[in-house]
Amino acid sequence: MADKSERLTLRLSPADAAAVRAAAEEDGCSVSECVRARVASRRPRPRRSASESERAELARLRGELGKLGSNLNQIARVANETGRVDWSTLAGLREQFESLASEISDALPDRS
Repeated sequence: MADKSERLTLRLSPADAAAVRAAAEEDGCSVSECVRARVASRRPRPRRSASESERAELARLRGELGKLGSNLNQIARVANETGRVDWSTLAGLREQFESLASEISDALPDRS
C-alpha cells in the first residue's frame, strides 16, 4: 500500500462537493479513495462494511489473539528467567496460533 502521509485540503462549491460524495457513494468507497482512484485513473476499491455478526466474530478472534500473545509473553519471560523452554507448551501454542490464523483468514473478506 502506498504511503498516505500527505494531507491535501481543497475548497469546493456545494455542488462539486455533492458530486464527489455522490461519485464515492456510487463507487461504494470513501470520498478519499474515490478521489485517489480518479486522480490515478484507476478503479476505486469499494469499502465493505462488516455485518454485526462479522464484527462480533472479529472481536472474538482479536480476543483469542490477545490471549495467545499473553501466553507467549509468559513463556518468553520464563525462558529468559530460567534459560529453559517448555517445548511441548511452545508447540501447542504454535498450533493454536496456526488455527487462529486460519480462522482469521476465513473470517476476513476476499481482497481480490
